[in-house]
Amino acid sequence: MDFSKLKYDISQVPADEYVIDHFPALADYSEFEDKCDDSLLRWVVLFVDPESPFFSTYKSDFEQKAKSIYKYLKLEDELLWGYINGTNKINRVTEIFRLSIEAKIFKFFILIDKDTYNVWFSKWSFVQEMNAFLRIQIDPSDKSYEQRFAQKQKTSSALAVEQKELAAYEKQVFGDSKIKQIAITESAKVVNWPEKLALIYTQTG
Repeated sequence: MDFSKLKYDISQVPADEYVIDHFPALADYSEFEDKCDDSLLRWVVLFVDPESPFFSTYKSDFEQKAKSIYKYLKLEDELLWGYINGTNKINRVTEIFRLSIEAKIFKFFILIDKDTYNVWFSKWSFVQEMNAFLRIQIDPSDKSYEQRFAQKQKTSSALAVEQKELAAYEKQVFGDSKIKQIAITESAKVVNWPEKLALIYTQTG
């Protein structure tokens, strides 16, 4: 397999050494600083990097891609295997692991190409703002009712276009619906606008 195009070519890191020792910049991020998570980091690198041979082979199949990488790395991690198969029983340990591995996936996705992430986040958040705006009910007694109704109709038409463009971009960038869902979940944690921002839009016309 050709790993030479990886941003962090882990094939150059011997099994008895640590990825963050070879790529110290990764240790600057809390998601990757623990050497005990070295095997997980190796899995994440091959899972997320679009130049990974596994990415191109199993681009839209999360489970097959995840399993293939797991077996290639000869891992023995019950929590990761259960996470991949969706067989982990929900408890405090498995939830902490899920949050940890998904944080790693999300952070690595950003590190691979910050510009791509920023473009996606801009498109995604704009669609959420438009949806929030459309959920605002118009008071029939409002003197500007017709104007506001027309504005919502215009926004609704524009939303369909934006959603189509977002879907096309996400298919190109993520491929894997799991990475997409993780990115949405993590990004939603830092979004503060929904209904309040939509209300501001209606008040300012």
